[in-house]
Amino acid sequence: VGYILCGFNMLEGPYDRTPRRDDEFIQFAQTIEHIVNNLGCRVVLMSHQNGFIRTPKFELINGRDYPIVKQLQKVVEIRRMTDMRNVICIDRPYNPWQTKAIIGEFDMFISGRVHGFVAAVSQFVPTVLITRGFGPVSHRNIGFARSVGLEDYIADPKSIDDMISKINLCWSNLSTIREKLKKTIPTVQQTARSGFDILKTIF
Repeated sequence: VGYILCGFNMLEGPYDRTPRRDDEFIQFAQTIEHIVNNLGCRVVLMSHQNGFIRTPKFELINGRDYPIVKQLQKVVEIRRMTDMRNVICIDRPYNPWQTKAIIGEFDMFISGRVHGFVAAVSQFVPTVLITRGFGPVSHRNIGFARSVGLEDYIADPKSIDDMISKINLCWSNLSTIREKLKKTIPTVQQTARSGFDILKTIF
């Protein structure tokens, strides 16, 4: 199970605040413990995006979500509630197409970023989308989930019960969700292409 967490999912802002208190990660640590202990899966933590240094030599570097997932990994370890051999973190930064290829290998995905959600569902990977933990409602996230028929898999980070419920629902319907996405994604892709075609006639 792949897992992306970001600052927007935390219950306190601002989104780019690091380091954070360990107690801010408890509910997310509990979801990981549930996945490992009760669903019998390995969890792979990863950053949704990476940055780069331009000079003197181009080099990929870890992005702003990386400290978030590393601290989450540390909190899970401190709690000693699960076998850490089943909780790993991708430490090396990858480019976008490599990251998407990695996401495509998961049996299930949990994403706090809409970009990670899109990368997963476009490859028919059943996905739970964690929405914002503070600030206004993320209508964009809700809209993306609805566009592919996965609005029932939007998880509220304020509620550990809701997150675990959505994770369980997704896990118990993996095959059904995959088949649904195989039918839905081509239609969504065609709609997106049509939008670009319309833009050509306007400008």
